[in-house]
Amino acid sequence: MVPVTFVTKKWGTDWQHMNIEVRHEDGRHWTVRLRHMDQLPVLTDGWRAVVNNLQLVKNTWLLFRSIGDKVLEVFPFINNVHGQSYITKNNYAKMGLTVRELFNSKLNVNIVDR
Repeated sequence: MVPVTFVTKKWGTDWQHMNIEVRHEDGRHWTVRLRHMDQLPVLTDGWRAVVNNLQLVKNTWLLFRSIGDKVLEVFPFINNVHGQSYITKNNYAKMGLTVRELFNSKLNVNIVDR
């Protein structure tokens, strides 16, 4: 599945049945089709070749970077690692919590300084 916000920002509303080139850093590339399935954009025709050629297992994290009008570069993260990069998740509820902690720390410091 491709996020609707990405698709509409990149190609507007006229993206159904569009051919997309998917490239890998090793030079391999594939043509896949972007289709509308269950009201969501999905990479279809040709995607199986990408999965097989890159030996992707189920639930592999994939980073896509737009490098042209209809060209996406794919970076598979195997065990959360790709080359010299890794991915992780933020375990905090939201950044506001960190801001409040910093704000409260400053208040405490200000009170102690008085």
